[in-house]
Amino acid sequence: MTRSVLVTGGTVRLGAAIADAFAAAGWRVVRSSHRANANADVVADLSRPGGADELFERTIAFVGRRPDVLVNNAALYVGAADDETLWQVNYHAPRRLAELMAGTTVVNICDKFAATRHPGTAYAQSKIALEKWSRESGLLAFEVGDVIDLAPAAFREKAVEAASDRLASRQIAARLVKMLPM
Repeated sequence: MTRSVLVTGGTVRLGAAIADAFAAAGWRVVRSSHRANANADVVADLSRPGGADELFERTIAFVGRRPDVLVNNAALYVGAADDETLWQVNYHAPRRLAELMAGTTVVNICDKFAATRHPGTAYAQSKIALEKWSRESGLLAFEVGDVIDLAPAAFREKAVEAASDRLASRQIAARLVKMLPM
């Protein structure tokens, strides 16, 4: 049976690079987005309470079973929304999806520089909370900013092409490639 992965925010930037890498390695990839677009397999609005449950149900309907891996990549940034919405997308939705995906591999994309680049913001607080909860729960927390460059060249190039923050994308992608056998 082909292994499957759900990548939230999997249609743009870093999420697209991660999804492409899994697809190139032979995985069945489910790309989620908050709005319908040509690359989205499943659409659900994680900014709404209940959005994570909706995404989970739609993903199971799409794949026919629960995916083997969840990559919680979707995020809102400073100034993108009000504080409550930032917390919903950056912390509550990933946590709920992880609960729904219990027993599978869960990867939460975090931001090592959230506190220093955006101190005191809801963005920083929500990303720091997600990282802390991830580590305390024994989940994988990948941080933007860790300097690891072990990915195959083709993956690095794809990540660099697809992501707005090229260095961060390459670093996160490298850790995913290293820690998750593809």
